Amino acid sequence: MRSYITYDWMVACGLGLKGLPLALFALTASYNRRGCKMYESRESLAAYLGYSEKQVGKALQSLVSAELLMCRKLERHREFCINFLLIKGILEKKSTRDNPISEYYTAFLKSCKPMRLEEQSSCPDREQTSPMKENNLPVEGEESSTVSEKKVPIMQEQNSPNNIYDKNLYNPEDNVLPSLSRTDLIDLLFHVFFFKNNCSPMPELEKFIDFYEGREWKLRGGKTITTITELIRIAESWTVKEMTETGFKASFMKGWKEVYKIAPEHLQKEVLRVKTLRQTQTSARIKCPEKLTDWLNQEKQTIEIIFRSQVTNNYKIEWV
Repeated sequence: MRSYITYDWMVACGLGLKGLPLALFALTASYNRRGCKMYESRESLAAYLGYSEKQVGKALQSLVSAELLMCRKLERHREFCINFLLIKGILEKKSTRDNPISEYYTAFLKSCKPMRLEEQSSCPDREQTSPMKENNLPVEGEESSTVSEKKVPIMQEQNSPNNIYDKNLYNPEDNVLPSLSRTDLIDLLFHVFFFKNNCSPMPELEKFIDFYEGREWKLRGGKTITTITELIRIAESWTVKEMTETGFKASFMKGWKEVYKIAPEHLQKEVLRVKTLRQTQTSARIKCPEKLTDWLNQEKQTIEIIFRSQVTNNYKIEWV
């Protein structure tokens, strides 16, 4: 029978969760603590928690948008895992001598079982689980090397509170695009195309800029891109037709993108300087800048959890 525990670090001066989001987060954490991912349909969750399916879907989306939960989309369902490292950073900032909530969270992490392949997706209603419905709104996008346009879902990273460009360079909602130089554009979008085009961002990034400069930064219907938020959203929707072969497997890049999103701001550019030493579909040995290596060593357990939850349960990653 499913059950969950609400911990002190989830509420009040910790993560500040309450109501349905708290119940869904706590349920996910309980699955993760047992070495499983939370895999249940909205129908099942609604019946168990006493809410409507729409309310459950909205609450899950809010937790994913806030990056407190990480969602892995599979062919017929979704699996959820708490964002271990981001939560650790949040709680460390809020921890005090009188209320050492980060220590409580550390104790929780030590109680978590490793996620094993045979335990994955072991939920009470596994046979009844149905695909989760999309709640995201569409945005306009382009395919590379063509003028055709299509609708694509908004990507989670666009609203990431860890995006150094959004936080430090510009207000993402200001009308600043007309004043940006080509160097500014490259600086803002480099990380997007780094993960989109397998560590070789510049050719496709230049193609993207040339395409939209040629159209005077206009979308279908004549709407002009003006804000950083819009710019990054359109860059995320850009389709790369030919991936560049750099020696990095798609499996590694999927996990490494999550590492980028939760890395300290001063190390995020270092994350983009990684080099490969050895790669398989289920393992990676990489070379990193010294400062990044030190941080990865400090967060070794959490980094391993990220790769096991986002890629595969037996994934092994090493760095030097």
